[in-house]
Amino acid sequence: MIDTARRNYPELTFISSDAEDPETVTNLGEPFDIIVLSDTIGSLSDCQQASENLVPVCTPDTRIAVACYSKIWEPLLYSAELFGLKMPQPEQNWLSTDDIKNFLSLSNFEFMKREWRQLLHRRLFGIGTFVNRFIAPLAGIRRFCLRNYVVVRVSPCHMLSPQPNSATVLVSCKNEKGNIENAVLRTPDFCDNTEILFVEGGSADGTQEEIQRVIKAYPEKNIRALTQDGKGKGEAVRIYCVTGVQYRAGVAGEARLEFRNPSSLAKFFPQVSNPVCSPTLERTIRHGVFPDWPVG
Repeated sequence: MIDTARRNYPELTFISSDAEDPETVTNLGEPFDIIVLSDTIGSLSDCQQASENLVPVCTPDTRIAVACYSKIWEPLLYSAELFGLKMPQPEQNWLSTDDIKNFLSLSNFEFMKREWRQLLHRRLFGIGTFVNRFIAPLAGIRRFCLRNYVVVRVSPCHMLSPQPNSATVLVSCKNEKGNIENAVLRTPDFCDNTEILFVEGGSADGTQEEIQRVIKAYPEKNIRALTQDGKGKGEAVRIYCVTGVQYRAGVAGEARLEFRNPSSLAKFFPQVSNPVCSPTLERTIRHGVFPDWPVG
């Protein structure tokens, strides 16, 4: 396809490369006025990283338009591929416009607008054109359109002063002796000063002793421990805020990490430490990757 395009449009430049490779964007050179991601974002393994790669080729006036198929049409599109009516595509991540907004917000972009278009994909002697232009954009109908569009620009967050280089990872624990060391090992050093703060509350299985053992076993890591009189992660966070604060940015979780992904903290730290971006990040964490982790 690329070779055909080069032959038919010799005045244009076509580059075939990995969209998730930062060097691909670096080699593009000067910034662009408009960047179109057409049916691309759903095929990426890391949407946030691929979006962040675009920042160096953007200016405050650059606009990025993301186009993708609506998930509502997934069964019909799959059937069309089976019958040869549509070009086959790799397996997709079916993202809503809200998902795309959040990913791009985490990648230092600011949402501008979104649209839903193309209710009928055939002209049908002018009927399809009329429906797509005048009826498809109507409220209550547009959500059934085939195509979704999101337009963003570089966010003011990206223009702010340097973010803090220190953070506290608060880990509340009760009767979690078997998970303490694993919590330390799985928490990445995602900034210059990463503190791991255990808040233990009335354990009967030797969790407190295990915390002290782990502190001595890993002297190269900044690990502290506090004790709570009450119960619950909420009180653990309040104890941290009142008596344990050392660093500005903090993320709280539990010692039971079997269904968590602490390595993703490195991905979210630039946003959670940014006062402008934090509300968007909090929504994403609460409803997405870390649904029960408070942010502060």
